[in-house]
Amino acid sequence: MLAVGLGGVWPASAGGPLIVGGTLGPAGVPFTWDTSLGEFPYRTDGGKLGVMDNAAANARVAAMFQVWEDVPTASIGFNNAGPILSTGTFSDGNVNKVGEFNAVSDSCEAATQSPIVYDGNGKLFDSLFGENSGVIGLAGPCALNDEGRILSALVALNGDFRDGDAVGEYEVTDNEFDAVFIHEFGHLFGLGHSQANLNCLTGSPAGCSSFSDDAFGLPTMFPFLLSALEETPGVNPARTLSQDDIAWVSKLYPDAGFSSSFGVISGTILFGDGLTPAQGVNVIARQVDDLGTPENEGRRVVVSAVSGYLFTGTPGQSVTGTNPPSPFGSRNPLLIGIFEIPVPPGSYRVEVESVLCLNPVRIDLVPKQLAAVRAFLALSEAESLAAANKRVANILKQAAAKGESFANAEHRELKEPAERELLSALRSVSQKAKPLFDQGDYTGYLKAFALLKSPVDRFFESVMVMVDDENVRRSRLALLTDLRTEMNRFADISKLAA
Repeated sequence: MLAVGLGGVWPASAGGPLIVGGTLGPAGVPFTWDTSLGEFPYRTDGGKLGVMDNAAANARVAAMFQVWEDVPTASIGFNNAGPILSTGTFSDGNVNKVGEFNAVSDSCEAATQSPIVYDGNGKLFDSLFGENSGVIGLAGPCALNDEGRILSALVALNGDFRDGDAVGEYEVTDNEFDAVFIHEFGHLFGLGHSQANLNCLTGSPAGCSSFSDDAFGLPTMFPFLLSALEETPGVNPARTLSQDDIAWVSKLYPDAGFSSSFGVISGTILFGDGLTPAQGVNVIARQVDDLGTPENEGRRVVVSAVSGYLFTGTPGQSVTGTNPPSPFGSRNPLLIGIFEIPVPPGSYRVEVESVLCLNPVRIDLVPKQLAAVRAFLALSEAESLAAANKRVANILKQAAAKGESFANAEHRELKEPAERELLSALRSVSQKAKPLFDQGDYTGYLKAFALLKSPVDRFFESVMVMVDDENVRRSRLALLTDLRTEMNRFADISKLAA
């Protein structure tokens, strides 16, 4: 099974809305398209998309928008307003160069149009993210207003994943490519990622396989396309909306029947002291299993949210000016740690996914370690490093699944400047951080790794890990293993990523 990156142009929370008002827009209110204006108008590229000619691509777009329109408890529609308008350096109808993409993006940011870009052969994505980046699509709002409305949005789709050959990116099926369209369109109108049934990616706990209840409950808005996983024969789980997807599109765009079809489970997640509210914890409502049915409703009827999702993720500080506040998310401290989960009628069990998932040896150290995680989250480097940890974890998991052996690999094959820089920086930081860990200064330990942000960013910008040369590949995997081990001695930092 391959995990393919699905993205948004905005940082996405796990479960619920993509963007919440703060200093821009009504505080604590998700941004949405104004349905009183009618259907959301989008414009399509004039080029091919992988094996599809333009007419087929346009028809596919319309059909996948229809999946969201068909949710009976939601009220939102979409219409094709025609081809992408000429703007700046873009005039030939086919967005296939970075300059053209930038021009079209600028027009989207000016709320002139909402383009659907077809990268026919993946070259545009290669220019934007690096060759064979694994990114199959990106999407999100471009322009917002003070009333909390999405004015325009952009979607880009990578045709290299469905071009009929094995050169370049991994080849997905038609059904899996459909799932990508539906996922990215969710971002277009304001849905964030959802991490319900995360075990389908991590493998822990076991139970997620093709045709399983876990696969059935996996959201379309899951951050990764899990290729080769099937809900029913030939159908990827992301191709059909899960209860999580249905619940959240209905909450953001409620039909008249929403209030009689859904209730809300709400509460506050607290740290171990029982007093301090905890931000960014994945909260999952699972319907209690009906023993009279062959299905496990606890794995199928699943809806998730994130604690404090209406509060700002970056309040900022004004002392140094190096950590400016985000314009998004409420500043009301009463919303810290709060969660709300829309659910259909039934009895539910609520679960939380802890950041501290590495089985602490001494329970008395947990409050101190939780405080360290909170302090780390306040750093401007935290978001980037958490995302990098998540990427590293996925690379290592996929390598292990392919039978890669790199436990005793040496670093002498690391010759690229960016990988040598990361190796040197990791050794230096680890040498300084270890004494802090041994002394119980967990806050100082985690903060020490903030210095790795730049070398980690440069590594992923210029180094491809899974190269053909086995020795080089094993050395790079070993370097990433060392990075993950050093940064995650007591807390899984990847769990902090959106």
